[in-house]
Amino acid sequence: MKKYQTYKEIRACKITRRDLNDLIKKVTESFSEKDIKENLQISTDLPNISITEKDLESFLRHEELPQKIYNLSIKINDWENGISRYVSIRFSEYSGRMIIDGDQESWVMGKSIQLEKFFKSKQYALWFLRIPMISGIVFGLLFWPIGISVTYLIKQIDVLNIQTAIEVITIVFSIVLMCLLNKLHYIEIVLKEQKKSISSFFKDAIILLAAIATIVGFFLTVFIKR
Repeated sequence: MKKYQTYKEIRACKITRRDLNDLIKKVTESFSEKDIKENLQISTDLPNISITEKDLESFLRHEELPQKIYNLSIKINDWENGISRYVSIRFSEYSGRMIIDGDQESWVMGKSIQLEKFFKSKQYALWFLRIPMISGIVFGLLFWPIGISVTYLIKQIDVLNIQTAIEVITIVFSIVLMCLLNKLHYIEIVLKEQKKSISSFFKDAIILLAAIATIVGFFLTVFIKR
């Protein structure tokens, strides 16, 4: 019998406890109660322990779970009347992906579209900032203007002028940007909501503005030198 499969990358996103419950419902939809009870698997790896359960309620009951986790695996499969179906969703600190496999093309495509819509609604507005390669390049390139700026600032420390001020501002924004980039996670699964927290969009906007300010400040100092 012919097999059908879809493999999709999941863009950087934030999933709350309620979202996780909705996700489980969408994943297990069309599976029988027996299959869900016997074949559903939810797991995560923490620094000192791995947790695996067959239902979300039991999974969330673990006291070892922190406020946020950055990796999670959800799997379910069945084989009924000669027809197989399989769904796998895997979040890691640096990526997310889903695999849907089955004998029926309509089911595979339908499930894929359903889950894609779900994840698209949860992705960060500036999701590309959380791609490891992009954030790594930005992080690395920042050392170049910072090095030049610090070297020049030391030479001009006794002269307070516009150029020196721009140098200081550039360094400050560079440091802020590096600190923020270092705290970014590709996937955030929030199991316990904080009473007060900065929105993801606001945080990403700060990062973007800090990057722009750093680049503009660096080129202004180069321009002034000329």
